[in-house]
Order: sequence, then structure tokens, then C-alpha cells
Amino acid sequence: MKDNGPKCDGGPQMSRDSPRDTADRPPRTLLRRADQVGIAVLALFALISIGGYWLTQAVIRGRVIDIEKAPQLDPGFRVDLNSAEWPEIAQLPEIGESLARQIVSYRTAHGRFRDVTELRRVKGIGPKKFEAVRPFLRPISPREESQRAVATEQQAVPADR
Repeated sequence: MKDNGPKCDGGPQMSRDSPRDTADRPPRTLLRRADQVGIAVLALFALISIGGYWLTQAVIRGRVIDIEKAPQLDPGFRVDLNSAEWPEIAQLPEIGESLARQIVSYRTAHGRFRDVTELRRVKGIGPKKFEAVRPFLRPISPREESQRAVATEQQAVPADR
């Protein structure tokens, strides 16, 4: 035989009309019903506004940018391989700290880069990585290289007195 009445477990005694009292009261919520309706109306208005803005920009004015058809922007900075230290080189795309240190040690061991394509000789720089980095490299002009060579020679020869 089942006993659906209140159990006596040492806790406070429940009266038989207690469950009826809690059923008459609505459950406690964080916001009142009027506040919930107000928030729902504001959210609906925001969604409709966003959709309307998108329609005016995309359909009517035709201002949506197709990323794949957008012109490529010129990077705002260029790195000189012959004067940059490893932290500056490490900022280039797909070049981390270890590869930047390898580039600097290659430059120290083999001398200045005569052309940016010489960067491909550094271990770890393949064709894909070179093409990703190339727009960020400052071109090395032959005139600039010859001026640096003359300046280096003048510093090496002591002045006659």
C-alpha cells in the first residue's frame, strides 16, 4: 500500500493544504512579465534593424565587399633584411622567433643579402613562406648595395697622416 502523504523524517511537519498554496503562486522569476515583454520587443526591434541595414547596404547600394575580389592592400611597413634584428623579422607572417634567429645567423655567416630572393637559401624558408613574406620585405637596390660596400671599404682603410 502506497502512502502519498507527507513523510515524517524529523523535519518540520507539512500540512496537507501546503502543496495547494504553492500551486496557486506563479514560480519566482528574475524579471516581471512586463519586463520580459519589453526586452523581447527591444530584441525583435534590434534584429529587424540589423536586417534592414544589411538589406540597404547589400541589395540596394551594393556595398558588400567580396573578400576574394577585394584588391590586396599594400602593407604599411617593410623590413630591411640587412639591418633588421630577429625581433623585427619575427613579426613577419609565418616567421617565428627561431626562424628569425636563423635568418640573422645566416646573414652573420654569409654577409649581407644582395637580393630579397637570397632569403630562400635560409633553411626553413620554402617557396610558400617566401611568397607570404615577400610583400613585407624592403627591396635591396644595387645602388644601395654598392654605396654600402664603398662605405665599408672606407672604414677598413686607415686614413694616411
